[in-house]
Amino acid sequence: MTTFLILLGAALVAISLWDILLCALGAGQSGALSRAVARFGFARMRTIGHTWIAHRICGPVTMAWLGAVWIAAVAFGWSLIFFAASRSLETTKGLPAASFADSLSYAGHLLSTLGGGYANPAGTGWSLISVITGVTGMLVLTLAVSFVFSTTQAAAQGRAVMALAEVFPPGSDEFTGQFLPQFSSYVAQVKSIPFALFYSTARPQRRLPRGIYRLWRDARLTETQRRALRIILHEIPGLEEVAPERFDGALLDWAMRHDLCPNEMRRSQ
Repeated sequence: MTTFLILLGAALVAISLWDILLCALGAGQSGALSRAVARFGFARMRTIGHTWIAHRICGPVTMAWLGAVWIAAVAFGWSLIFFAASRSLETTKGLPAASFADSLSYAGHLLSTLGGGYANPAGTGWSLISVITGVTGMLVLTLAVSFVFSTTQAAAQGRAVMALAEVFPPGSDEFTGQFLPQFSSYVAQVKSIPFALFYSTARPQRRLPRGIYRLWRDARLTETQRRALRIILHEIPGLEEVAPERFDGALLDWAMRHDLCPNEMRRSQ
């Protein structure tokens, strides 16, 4: 049982760290854990309904939920490791910290970089492991903050691009010369930070990716502009290999997956 708990704890820590590294530094890659957690959180936001508060908080709540799961998984993993060994920790009174709550408290203090609390490592080996735990906490907090900042920047960039589509509407020369280059840069951001798509806004004309699909269906697009727009949209994760004859339906499905009211969106088509 001791070996099993240590291996289980180490697996939780490793999987969580790898997931965080992929999201923060993977440039377009994200782990299965983060994708599942973010989609679960976003799905719960859909239950609030089509309200202004849901559109305002869906992105921050989804990201906060994802960050909480990361931290909880890492803390639980390290707690299992310390708990598995009967004398890995000692309290300030010199007694062994045998309960799981003691181990969780100790791991939580280390991960938050506050120290070990009322417990201390029992021996040099566990002291070194405690150092690794503290470094893990620094990595998780630093990468999580960096990831959230990049995500919010990408979401803000998307709203600016939608505003630019109103300034330079489809069919105009400026749409080709001004909007499409900016839109291409935004799609590159989405490819690197797909979690930005879980953000919405109370202003309907700024909502993404519904606005992207609406732009694709705009009758004012010239054939040249539509072809250029399709090339750019093919860079969106999940649409890279879609055949031209299936592109419209695939883009609609993609937009609905990231929309708070997908049924309403389907009815409007």
